[in-house]
Amino acid sequence: MSKELSNRIRFRNTSLIWTAAFLGGGCFAVAAQGSVIANPALVSGPSSDLIDPSGAQEVDADASGATAQATLEARSDMRSYQGFSSFASNSTSASLYENILSFTDPQLPDVRFSFSGDYRKGSTGDDESSDSRATSSSRNLRMIGNNNSTTEMVLRIDFGDYTAPTWTANANAVAAAGFTLSNLVDGLRATAEFHKEDGTLLSSQTIDGADGDTTTAGGIDVYFGYESSTFDIGYILVKKQQISAGTNKSQVDVGLDDLAFTIVPEPAAAATVGVLGWGWLMARRRRV
Repeated sequence: MSKELSNRIRFRNTSLIWTAAFLGGGCFAVAAQGSVIANPALVSGPSSDLIDPSGAQEVDADASGATAQATLEARSDMRSYQGFSSFASNSTSASLYENILSFTDPQLPDVRFSFSGDYRKGSTGDDESSDSRATSSSRNLRMIGNNNSTTEMVLRIDFGDYTAPTWTANANAVAAAGFTLSNLVDGLRATAEFHKEDGTLLSSQTIDGADGDTTTAGGIDVYFGYESSTFDIGYILVKKQQISAGTNKSQVDVGLDDLAFTIVPEPAAAATVGVLGWGWLMARRRRV
């Protein structure tokens, strides 16, 4: 079975969403493609090395409302991407490239990274090697704004299916996800919003930056994470904003690392749910 077909079978939540997605809802071409990183290495759970393994930066604080890091790391279905590499940034266009992690394993969701709001072209969205902005090894995804801007920068992380050149939403939602942000200095605020595929907010987690990192000089390193009761986390919005005008903190380089997420249900199991749901609707219609 091809990955495209198996992912179509995996559409879930309700039979109505499953049917709409199968007919083409939520499918669109990638607007400004950067790199497609095929089958990157992942760390598997359960493991205390899923998020903030030993070495590089160490997490100093958890965002308010975050599910305990140990809870995510105890799950056997968790995977973590730590080797941010080959990401592409756009230094000429008004919009940044969209970078994608693409997996041939049908149990792994494809992951898309896209930016909006205030960002510095040519830097934001790129990967870098920096011991001061990574919580695993020395690589991270850069988030850097323009000088002295109080406009919010937003990184959107989508879980879906990529079959070139099309990105399909309403597919491959995960049950838990987490990540770290490093070098969050005084004068910055970071927020993570975990959303269902239809936009419903599941969890909002916020923390204000502070100086005094415990590993190296600079801002604190923060953990964000959320565990749901089912597979319904469709995307995450990671927001970074300067909260004090005139402090010129928006241009501080913040690094995202250790993106962890669950695998998705077996295609056969999801297909059974979809078929049963469709049968229930048809039976109800006949009764009416």
